[in-house]
Amino acid sequence: MKPLVSVVIPSYNMAAFTPLTVESVLAQDYPAVEVIVVDDGSSDGSVEALRRFGGRIKVIEQKNAGACAARNRGLKESRGEFIAFLDCDDLWEPSKLSECVAALRARPEAVMVHSLAYWIDAAGKIFGPPSFKAKPSGRVFDALSRGNFVVNSTPLSRTEAVRAAGGWDEAIFTTADWDMWLRLAKSGEIAFIPRILARTRVASYYNARNIEKTKREWIYVLDKHKADLAPGVYEASLGEMGFYLSRLHSANDDFTGARAAAAEGLRAVPGSRKLAFAGFLYGLGGPANRLLNRLWHCYTILSCRWNILRMGFPR
Repeated sequence: MKPLVSVVIPSYNMAAFTPLTVESVLAQDYPAVEVIVVDDGSSDGSVEALRRFGGRIKVIEQKNAGACAARNRGLKESRGEFIAFLDCDDLWEPSKLSECVAALRARPEAVMVHSLAYWIDAAGKIFGPPSFKAKPSGRVFDALSRGNFVVNSTPLSRTEAVRAAGGWDEAIFTTADWDMWLRLAKSGEIAFIPRILARTRVASYYNARNIEKTKREWIYVLDKHKADLAPGVYEASLGEMGFYLSRLHSANDDFTGARAAAAEGLRAVPGSRKLAFAGFLYGLGGPANRLLNRLWHCYTILSCRWNILRMGFPR
């Protein structure tokens, strides 16, 4: 008998996408799945859009309390041995659950498994990432503390491990997934499947619209886990944060802010060539950086397509 998998989908004002997300779960080749959609006070007809699924899914409605509160509500209702949290605009490949369940059953010491994912736009078109690199596996807390390399919507976890970790931290949003994976990484091994098993939609650019919040919540997670960090990891993560924030500023056409963020990261990690070079490029000004951004976008698409062909990934 196959162990039950609970799939929790927090939903908020994504009526155009949430049914597609649900369909990708119902299309899994793994038979033992319960689908729990927790609507977090949507006002765009999201709940009505899900009625066509009838009894194949469970829909829970709550007043708006945030994505983490919705995930915790779904966790409370879950009956599965394994659990996955799927964003309401992301998609899964048909074999996602069967491959992830097999990986966890083969590795009893692992509390979570994750995989590679495509980036897709609002229309569902694949545009990245430019490369598909293997991620660390095993005891990965130190590596994961430097920056989040787990693509949200790809993990499958042991339900009891998530509950033992305390569920989702409802005080944060932008880095809540990173915090959850860190707490799981403290309790056991993390497995990785080097295959494309999900498609993560990059459409709202929430972090780019909320840069200060993203920075504040990154530091919140670092401080939360500071006592468990190896020497130098806190500073290394601040450096990664500086680089990430510089990219967000650049996406907003704010190259002065991008240069300042890179400089802040460089102060945390003196001698970082990546941050020094980023600061140099941002210092070239708006016209040069707009051109570089267009070239990078083209490179990302072409490199992604080449790697899909080279590695035989589904399209």
